[in-house]
Amino acid sequence: MHLFKSALFCVAIVALVGCNQEQTIPVTGNGGSLTAFAGFDDVKQAAAAGDADAQLTLARLYAEGDVVREDAAAAAKWYLLAAEQGQSDAQVWLGMAYETGQGVPMDRVEAYAWFDIASASIKNAELRRDGVKALLSSSQLTLAERRATELVEKYGNEK
Repeated sequence: MHLFKSALFCVAIVALVGCNQEQTIPVTGNGGSLTAFAGFDDVKQAAAAGDADAQLTLARLYAEGDVVREDAAAAAKWYLLAAEQGQSDAQVWLGMAYETGQGVPMDRVEAYAWFDIASASIKNAELRRDGVKALLSSSQLTLAERRATELVEKYGNEK
C-alpha cells in the first residue's frame, strides 16, 4: 500500500509540472498536519516544523525536480528527517539513496540498515534489503546488521 501511495504521488507530481506556489501538491501519507493537498510553501513549512509526511513529500519534490529544482542532497536530507521519525516510506527512499549514492555517499551498509528497519512494514524493503545483502561481504553484513539494530533502537518503525 505504501508503494502504491508513493507511485500515485509521483504520477500526481508529474501532472503538476510547472506548478507554482499557488497550485496544490498531494501530500504523501497524509497522516500529518496537512490536508490531502497543500501549496508548496505549506508543505515546506510543515516539513520544517517536523511533520514526517510533509518531509517525505518535500524530499520527493526535490528528488523529482518537477516542482522545484532537482536537488538529490536536499531530498536525502528530508528523507532522513522523515525516516528518523519512523516514516517507513522515507526509510525505503533513504535506503535507495544510500544504495545508489543519490544525494549521499554510496553506502551499502547504511542502505541495508534502512531497508531492514522499513521491512517491518513494507515488503519491497525486505526485497531491496536482501538484494543489498547479496553484495555485502560477511564483515560488511555484520556491520549492517549492527547498524540496523541501532536504527531500530533509536528510531523504531512506522509511527
